[in-house]
Amino acid sequence: QNCFPFVCDLATANDLPVFFKSQISNHQSRIITFFGMIPNFEPREILPKLASLIRPKDLLLFGANLAPGKNYTSGMKEILPQYDNPQTRDWLLAFLLDLGIEKSDGRLKFEIATGDFGLKRFAANFHFKRAWQIEIENESFNFKSGGKIRLFFFLSLNAGTRCKNSCPAQIKSLRTMDCKIRRGRRFHLSQKKIRIIRG
Repeated sequence: QNCFPFVCDLATANDLPVFFKSQISNHQSRIITFFGMIPNFEPREILPKLASLIRPKDLLLFGANLAPGKNYTSGMKEILPQYDNPQTRDWLLAFLLDLGIEKSDGRLKFEIATGDFGLKRFAANFHFKRAWQIEIENESFNFKSGGKIRLFFFLSLNAGTRCKNSCPAQIKSLRTMDCKIRRGRRFHLSQKKIRIIRG
């Protein structure tokens, strides 16, 4: 009776603080969990949203994937094979293959990139060898030869990462942040009406 299920698009929802304030008394402390989500959001977008939900007596619990060792870059290279392997490549390419794009129409490339706040991530981009146009509902996406589409990205932290260096000011008020290494990965594609036109 003290749990309040709620479904929303975190990337676009701008009224979450108002909604939660209407559901729960200001005098009650809350535990807000955010497990398995951080790696698939841009930190600059999701951290301010989380910070806006936290009140002085609330607790925020979230998990983070950690690259092993003290050297951030070396740790990322060490676990890259967990993502760049035949099974993951087949899984990611299935999205494009279902649209009629062939493997020979481009190349899937994994890379270690640096994003917001200096945090590193794995990114998988499909680089087109020829022009393509993809239509999703009423919107068209055009790719020139040499263009790319990102199929996957996954943020990974390092044990040396400090919240004070990577989080908005509102989150710095949290006293502790416990991170555990996780070896899972999730990816979700929205099912919409999609039509592809070969260039």
